Amino acid sequence: MSQKEIAQNSAAIINSLRSSKIAKGLNKILLDNCEFEKNENRDYIFLRQKLFEESAKFYFFPSENLLEKIAQNFDEDFLNDIYGDHPDCEKIVACKIKSVEELIDEYNISLIQGLLLNAENLTLNTESDDKKTMRHFFSQIRFNQLLCGVSKTSSGYSVFIDGPASILENSSGYGQKIANFFKIICRIQDWKLFATLKIDSKKYSLILNSNFISQKNVLSVYYPKEFEVFRQNFQENSEFWEISDEIEPFSLDGKQIIVPDFLFVSRKTKKKVQLEMFHKWHKSQVLKRLYDLKKYEINDFILGIDVNLYKSIKNEIDEKISPKIFKFRDFPSQNIVEKTLGE
Repeated sequence: MSQKEIAQNSAAIINSLRSSKIAKGLNKILLDNCEFEKNENRDYIFLRQKLFEESAKFYFFPSENLLEKIAQNFDEDFLNDIYGDHPDCEKIVACKIKSVEELIDEYNISLIQGLLLNAENLTLNTESDDKKTMRHFFSQIRFNQLLCGVSKTSSGYSVFIDGPASILENSSGYGQKIANFFKIICRIQDWKLFATLKIDSKKYSLILNSNFISQKNVLSVYYPKEFEVFRQNFQENSEFWEISDEIEPFSLDGKQIIVPDFLFVSRKTKKKVQLEMFHKWHKSQVLKRLYDLKKYEINDFILGIDVNLYKSIKNEIDEKISPKIFKFRDFPSQNIVEKTLGE
């Protein structure tokens, strides 16, 4: 079916209902999760122009078998769909939502996203014990540039996030980031959310937990193979250090968080040192981290920087922070990491 056909059929259903508000919302969510095929295999604009020119020749001099004469220069598929390049004519090929339960979850999530556009702050407590999933979760906080603080609890993590109602500039854009991030929250296990909302000068409390949705989809996590190989080799061959399965995201300024790639623990003293790696496309991020190293006293943190990236930012590295930095190509070796860690 085309978008136009779907719209006509769904409108008939929606208009037959006594209350159409929820139906319209469900319909919009379904459409937002549909994939439509764009008809880009033929030049519709050129063919329409040619068709109209052919038709115009017969305007003042109509003849028998007029349609057949015009049609003989065009293929049947085009003649049956001469506006196939218009969005209304795009055909549906897939829908991400596969069940009624998924649709209801998406509907409820969208309602909460609307409320979070008015949030002053959010506190998220999670008891998830899946380290890879939580590492990805914290990476998403950084990716979405959310203003937050993170603390470790006895059973997981507590994350405090400033909401759009608490900032002065670009609050609508930041609010959209919060709303998008709520979907990430819904995909981890065992969480509780507390939010303060400000709507029409009045304050409200929003309290949710992981039972809010029925579909318990855990965050899909891609963990590169080279990480696993490095971890295994290091565990087997390092005399002084071991790699911990724990993750300890932290914040230097109380706002942006740092999610290390590895946490090393001294076999002898149990001292912890975290490693963050920057590849060649991370120039802006590594410049920010170099600034952090200069501004804050960080004794348990080292950086690995791709050799090509290092060449372009080496003037930003002074004697104070250079012992905490090493270069690597593709992926760091165990020797260079141990040398930087020391004993």
